[in-house]
Amino acid sequence: MNTQQNAIRTIEAVLAVVTGMLLTSCGQNDSVMPPAQALPAAPIAVRTTRPQTRSVSRLISLPGEVHPWEEATLYAKVPGYLSRITVDKGDHVSAGQVIAVIDAPELAADRDQAQQSYQSAVAAARGSLAMNERSGAERQRSQLAAGKAKADLAQMPSTVARARALLAQTMSALVQAEEQKSLTATSFEESRSQVAKATAELESARSDQKLAELTYERYKGIYDKNPMLIARQDVDVAESRAAAAHSKVSAAEAGVEAARQHGRGAQAQVNVAASQIDQAKAQVAASQEQVKLTLAQQNSASKLAAVAEADVSIAGKQQAVSRAKSRESVFQANAGRSALGRSISFADYAHIRAPFAGVVTKRFVDRGAFIQSASASQNAAPIATVANLDQVRVFLTVPETQAHFVQAGTAVTITIAGLPDSPIKGRVSRTSASLDPKTRTLLAEVDLPNGDGAILTGSYANARIVMETHPGVVSVPTPAVGVEKAGKFVFVVVDGKAKRVPVTTGFDDGAFTEISEGLLGGEHVVVTGRDALTPNARVTPTPWVAPTKPIEK
Repeated sequence: MNTQQNAIRTIEAVLAVVTGMLLTSCGQNDSVMPPAQALPAAPIAVRTTRPQTRSVSRLISLPGEVHPWEEATLYAKVPGYLSRITVDKGDHVSAGQVIAVIDAPELAADRDQAQQSYQSAVAAARGSLAMNERSGAERQRSQLAAGKAKADLAQMPSTVARARALLAQTMSALVQAEEQKSLTATSFEESRSQVAKATAELESARSDQKLAELTYERYKGIYDKNPMLIARQDVDVAESRAAAAHSKVSAAEAGVEAARQHGRGAQAQVNVAASQIDQAKAQVAASQEQVKLTLAQQNSASKLAAVAEADVSIAGKQQAVSRAKSRESVFQANAGRSALGRSISFADYAHIRAPFAGVVTKRFVDRGAFIQSASASQNAAPIATVANLDQVRVFLTVPETQAHFVQAGTAVTITIAGLPDSPIKGRVSRTSASLDPKTRTLLAEVDLPNGDGAILTGSYANARIVMETHPGVVSVPTPAVGVEKAGKFVFVVVDGKAKRVPVTTGFDDGAFTEISEGLLGGEHVVVTGRDALTPNARVTPTPWVAPTKPIEK
């Protein structure tokens, strides 16, 4: 479009020069011809407008190239024969979609072997963990047993002291029993003496009774035969003495029986005391054995505590060994899982997947082809190229002298050949922030939406970038400004005639040109028909209407 407009402008300039030459020639001929033959020139139709106060920017035009938003050429990581390819050029694919499959049986075998190794490692790890738990429980049991043994050992001194106190108590009871036996023996001997004494008195009383009875019977016999031989009083006295002797015998017998009862009681007390002595001796012997037993128990408790401490130490070492083995088995299981995951991932490399949603732009191989690993061979053939065309990037190379004006957010207008909606307004999305040392240019990127796929990657693009902007300046449409060797000028309409006015221009954004000197702002400036004008040419002005699309410079 720019090329065609430049050609049109060149033709207009040539026509303007030819017209000027013809007018000049006619003017010279008219000066020779008589005045009656001079004909007035017809007014020239022009379109005019007044200068506007607006912002005008300085633009540069740069070539560009359209690239996909994302593009990836897919290679195989594992070698094998291509068993299936499911896409062709122009096919749309989704992210993760399988587009090709490589037949590699050894990868499946490696995966199965890794699966078995991982399962064995997991089983071993579970066994080690169970053993570790058992060793922990055993250590806890040993610690409890050691605590109990220490507690028992701590109680043994008081137990021994109680046993010794009980021994002393039983020995004291034995001494008391022996003393009681001695007292009862003395009482028994006294009872025996009393029995002997009472028996002697009984015998004496019986002898007296017998004598008294014989005397009474003799006196009575004599008295019965001859009351004159003995007095009755003597018989009564003899009878009274016999009765008294009888009473004395009865009393002596009672005394003997009482002495014997006292003796039997004393004998019983002696027997009780002997029994108490035997019981006390048995208790003393039992207390002595108890003391020995508690001392033995104390010694045993000390040994048990030592053994329990040793068991705790052994259990701790066993648990440490078990814990180390369990950690090792868990590490081996994790290593097996990692190896399995690596085998699964490596086996999955036989499935070539689309890295993102897009379009297949290239296909390089067909089914049955041998595919080499790209990591093992530099001559590996690619399988396909996938590009994301929902958005495109326009790459622009900015000269070093203009690079400092371009940054993210700089306004830009993109024109793409063959695109009906061109030009497209946008902004610079990013820059490389550094110059290419070979070309001394800055790479700038413009992101454009391409949901309908109208923009084709690889297309040539032309970008017009806003470098600087002067706000609130006097400006006229760019076609109104003419250029010659003496400088730039415009035509203004004054009293129906064209007046040539030299101007000094500033920025030109393609639609409007900044006028820094030459115009006051109220003039009627010729926009259309300027090339056909000469100074003081008669004109027929009409208002100029701005085009709907931006005027191309």
